[in-house]
Amino acid sequence: MNPQSSSSIVGIEPSDQHGSVLDISWMLHNQCNNRCSYCQPHNYSGSFEWLKLDSAQEFARKLFGHYHHKKHVKFFFTGGEPTFWPNFVEYCKFLRMEDPRVIIGVNSNGSRPLCYWHELSEHVQEIIVSYHPEYQRDDHLLKIFDEVGHKVFFSLRIMMPPNEVLWKRSMDFFHKVQKLKKVPYLYCELVPLQDNFGNESRPAVYNESQNKFWKEEKLTYKIRNLEQDYSHLKSIFLIRRQQIRSDGTRELFEPLQLVAENQVNFQGWNCSVGLDLLFIDFKGNIFRGGCQVGGKIGHIFEDSVSYPSRQVICPKDFCPCGTDLQTRKFQKAFEHLSVHSD
Repeated sequence: MNPQSSSSIVGIEPSDQHGSVLDISWMLHNQCNNRCSYCQPHNYSGSFEWLKLDSAQEFARKLFGHYHHKKHVKFFFTGGEPTFWPNFVEYCKFLRMEDPRVIIGVNSNGSRPLCYWHELSEHVQEIIVSYHPEYQRDDHLLKIFDEVGHKVFFSLRIMMPPNEVLWKRSMDFFHKVQKLKKVPYLYCELVPLQDNFGNESRPAVYNESQNKFWKEEKLTYKIRNLEQDYSHLKSIFLIRRQQIRSDGTRELFEPLQLVAENQVNFQGWNCSVGLDLLFIDFKGNIFRGGCQVGGKIGHIFEDSVSYPSRQVICPKDFCPCGTDLQTRKFQKAFEHLSVHSD
């Protein structure tokens, strides 16, 4: 953000060049090989059975038909550990072949074997690796970046727990990543955590020196090896959002910065969750967004999904989900500044 601007943020929407986008944030299941202390059991307990491939394919076909007017359809798969679904690679391949608008990203802890990442990289546009310091896989992750980084756009999200030992472990890994030589491009984020993540989330409590770090240091880094050409990795998946200010000015922003500065209160704003975003939980329930505002609108295996036709007024004072907070939204008095429509 521009610290010299006296105007306030009144809207968020995709940058002008991209047009209308449907984001689908899909928690495929809740099986995970990690048990991170800052994660809730419902995210990893494995209480939901695997999806059936043919049923998941039929759901996608119906989805494409309903949102036929969107220029891009982005699937972002999470878990649990999404790559544990035995049909995951096959499903990604199906989505790309079924509809040319499809863009695919996956958020993973990176624990699968190196050969798996070589195969998956043929069918997705971005792989986001989350680094969890309680489960160190430093050498394995660095090898994935080095060997697969030239084939797909990689992002790295380094979790930064308040615990000083874990904080240091995450920083040590970040310093290792900065020394990578083979990967042509890596987008790296240092991630402030949330307490009670996945329920009524709130920012985690950090000590004085850590809070100083959040205020004074960069949270995002672009690690490049300039001796290699990485232009082929620049994907439409990296659809940037811009914030619109009350004076009409626009600028790109980093979602993590808004979270770290606790500027994610959009209460009373008109938000396009359900129009520009859908969230699917590990049981297959469909919601407008990860916030679950407005309640369940259907299930992936039901014919009668009540897809929203209008924006919703946000009732919450904290938007914890990075995808939710980037969804098109405006204070009512400033909606005339939007350049996008449904």
